[in-house]
Amino acid sequence: MKTHLVIITLLFSSFSFAQMRKGRGDVFPLDRELRKGGFFIAPGATYLAGYNQSNGELTEQNIIINYESSPQSKIGGYLQLGWFHSFENNRIVDYIDFGGSYKLLRGKITTNFTENNMINSRVVDHQSVLDFNDSHIGLFFNATKTIPISTNTFISNSIGINIDNRVIEAGNYSGSPFTFFIDYPPIGITQLHYKIGFGFRAFKNLLVIPSIETPIMTLVPTKNFSPSIAYGDQQFQPIFVSLQFFFLRDDPVNCNSPVYNGPKYEVD
Repeated sequence: MKTHLVIITLLFSSFSFAQMRKGRGDVFPLDRELRKGGFFIAPGATYLAGYNQSNGELTEQNIIINYESSPQSKIGGYLQLGWFHSFENNRIVDYIDFGGSYKLLRGKITTNFTENNMINSRVVDHQSVLDFNDSHIGLFFNATKTIPISTNTFISNSIGINIDNRVIEAGNYSGSPFTFFIDYPPIGITQLHYKIGFGFRAFKNLLVIPSIETPIMTLVPTKNFSPSIAYGDQQFQPIFVSLQFFFLRDDPVNCNSPVYNGPKYEVD
């Protein structure tokens, strides 16, 4: 909950600051030479930040099982392909983007068990390892407000929604026979996310925005709205780092349109 409040506060602060700085230059130039929409690609990496190291005791008939479980974060692959559109009347949103994505989510959970048989006082130690490498494909939508820093640089703040489905489940479970620790998250998931980036105009027709994104709320399934993903008894917070390339397109129709220059029109 504290994380949600911090993000919401940052969003309101960013919006207010953007209004104060408006006029320093538009992210997607509104001149007649460039169209307001175009294609973008965003390669990057995924990182599942595990944070729920746990331990406990279970009882099965005459056996007491003590366990200690810990997550290990790993880096995976990430790719977005999509379309953007900017707005002239951009008091609230400077541009939107939408498209499809691929995410490889990787992680590892190691659990140590101590099995104590109350009948014969036999004590046995086990260890289990769940190593998962799951591929997801999905759809996304973002609405972005920018904070101009200079004519060619800006900070982007985005709120969006992503719908992801697991298409390849490549987990490997080994070790302990206690299989109640291998539960997977749902195949389909819908989340709200927040993205922040630093953008710059690399060339006339290319904007580059290094960005970092993370979920802030899970909408489907509606179990507890937590943005994290559960594997076994562990929680992982997804973090996506990407390098967005926005390709600006020339507008051949308007490139020679008349521009007001004093009391009469002239042709560029």
